[in-house]
Amino acid sequence: MEINENTSIEEWLLTANIKKQIITDKILIQNENNKTKIIRNPTKIKNEIKKHMEKWMANPNNDEEEEISEEWKKEYEPKNEIPDEAFKN
Repeated sequence: MEINENTSIEEWLLTANIKKQIITDKILIQNENNKTKIIRNPTKIKNEIKKHMEKWMANPNNDEEEEISEEWKKEYEPKNEIPDEAFKN
């Protein structure tokens, strides 16, 4: 498919090679002693993700800004491979 100014974001997403799932076969957590642990047990992973999401969503209207790591800042930078035309409707 050719991407041009008439390409919708939906069309672009359908043709782009984008993973539509997150694989959580292991996660890193920091315990109360600030030690990093790797968890590989599927049940424990689900429980940790649930705890994280409950804490994160406990106050969805919180306007407090948090500082993010340099690694995540790179993830949030504009992606050159997504054409500006994909966002026009």
